[in-house]
Amino acid sequence: MSPTVPCHNLPVVTKSGLSLGRVVDVEVDALAREVRYYHVVPPFSISKLWGQRLLISPTQVVSITPEVMTVDDITPEQAVRAAPGLASQSS
Repeated sequence: MSPTVPCHNLPVVTKSGLSLGRVVDVEVDALAREVRYYHVVPPFSISKLWGQRLLISPTQVVSITPEVMTVDDITPEQAVRAAPGLASQSS
């Protein structure tokens, strides 16, 4: 089994260097034992996107290191958005 990297508060950037924010939660499918989404709060989310999160799929993740999570080149507008708690309630 490979070592795990703590994800909480990990910066998220695209391959081209655009900052998408920081990981604040990880949604896990317990039965499948896999990550469904990484919940990312964009920069300045309190003033601009109160209550909004970006949902990053594991298929969009290029790499995760102890310093940063790198994802495919997407903009915040292309990421799935959800209010806190809604992503966990939908199936």
